[in-house]
Amino acid sequence: MTDREALDELQHLLAAALQKADELDLILVGIHINEARNLIAPVAAPTH
Repeated sequence: MTDREALDELQHLLAAALQKADELDLILVGIHINEARNLIAPVAAPTH
């Protein structure tokens, strides 16, 4: 697995976790998940 694939998978897992936190009304958990996604977003952004 390449770094890009790993970051894509991490983004996918964080999105799923955020959705589940939202379904369960776990607001603070959702905030932390969003913070994690924002931290890796610049690294995971596609390069052209």
